[in-house]
Amino acid sequence: MATLIRDRDGWVEGLLYELPLGDLAVLDRYEGHPFAYPRKLLLVTEETGHWRRAHVYVLTSDGRVFEGTPKQIVEAMQYIAVGQENRTLGEYIDWLVGQVERLEQTPLKVEGDTDEEKAASLVEAMLANGLAVKM
Repeated sequence: MATLIRDRDGWVEGLLYELPLGDLAVLDRYEGHPFAYPRKLLLVTEETGHWRRAHVYVLTSDGRVFEGTPKQIVEAMQYIAVGQENRTLGEYIDWLVGQVERLEQTPLKVEGDTDEEKAASLVEAMLANGLAVKM
């Protein structure tokens, strides 16, 4: 996997796979499309010099920007978190709080009885601890 940056004189060595279009949904989920890495249809050059259209996942910025209500923001975060698709939103929030504490040594106090309340509390805790910024 490589992060592509536009460079007219540059090149990226990689593999080109031919897949049924139906498999794109699986890849989209894995790559976090459309939030983390939007998928674009680009012209690429094969090793033989032939041009071919290919779906490529492209990082569009240095940081991710999530918009919407706190619940929509946390749902977008869950969407791009690999392996979290089978958790409920509440379970994902609990998992994320544990990961932040373990990896960042930052305890997040998240409270609430509903997904909406827990999501709002999580976003506020992330802002308060410098793990997110309001734009």
